Amino acid sequence: MISNGNSLMHDQAKERDPRRLEAWRAAAAAFRKHYNDGHDGAHKAAKAAVLTIMPELSDGEASDVAIAAVSYASQYHSEWLYAFHVPKPRRR
Repeated sequence: MISNGNSLMHDQAKERDPRRLEAWRAAAAAFRKHYNDGHDGAHKAAKAAVLTIMPELSDGEASDVAIAAVSYASQYHSEWLYAFHVPKPRRR
């Protein structure tokens, strides 16, 4: 069980929220868009996208959702996720 404010919710109940898929898509798209800003900037953008769709989540919960979404996208859709990555020039 997970504490959510004054109530307790089961993990399964949270996963059945129909907005979860939309939040995952938004998080992955935001991460992709801000990937060249560095990992911290990309993560903040992904977390903000989650909070736009699911504003009742705490900052930590939104971060967990964003991490899960980006992890899934990097494993199963890596070509799409990193398509706009611009490698930094190497120093010589």
